[in-house]
Amino acid sequence: MPTASPSHRSSVCFSGLLLGGAMLLVVGLLGGCGSDGREVVFSTDTPPSADDRPAILADITRLAHAKKLSDPDHAAPYHQAVDALIGRGARIEPMLIEALGGNDDWGVRLGVVEVLKAVGTRRSIEPLMGALEDRQPLVALNADYLLREMLKHSVIPAAGEAARDDLPPVPQRPAGELALDADEKLWAAWHREHHANLHRVWRTWWDANRATVKID
Repeated sequence: MPTASPSHRSSVCFSGLLLGGAMLLVVGLLGGCGSDGREVVFSTDTPPSADDRPAILADITRLAHAKKLSDPDHAAPYHQAVDALIGRGARIEPMLIEALGGNDDWGVRLGVVEVLKAVGTRRSIEPLMGALEDRQPLVALNADYLLREMLKHSVIPAAGEAARDDLPPVPQRPAGELALDADEKLWAAWHREHHANLHRVWRTWWDANRATVKID
């Protein structure tokens, strides 16, 4: 059964996201970036065995370390969990989707988005759209980033563009603003006001285009 090959720091990079021309620092050291983009994983409907589920759930729980990745004591177990989950391939996608929608720990939900970048298939699209309204803005930010990457489409206007579908661009940090969390705060404020509309616009686009969109 084909699966994705785990990497030392995973094939996913969310250390910086380009939104509206501004680089958003999402979570420090959140994985290494490969130059080949999203890894292709062959989907299978064969579910994990009952014997495998406890280990999978334990690795999903360890994704909670995503909240403190600047600390090596948290980064190491986080990346180990990501690699282990990616190595199991798309057959664990339903368990990841369940965690994305129902786990109370936002670090777990954030880590799930990273794993889905490697193993996610078409069935992850609507759960990721649901995550756009996550109460933790960083989870929503990464869900939007992954949707843009998977669907080759963006609904948030770039900086300097006019609002579309009642969605304005994400504000850019003022010149000279050096605070590391400045972009994160700007996104959080934007998301607080526009999260419901962001979900609506993505869902409307998906309903109109799902029949013709090809996901690599």
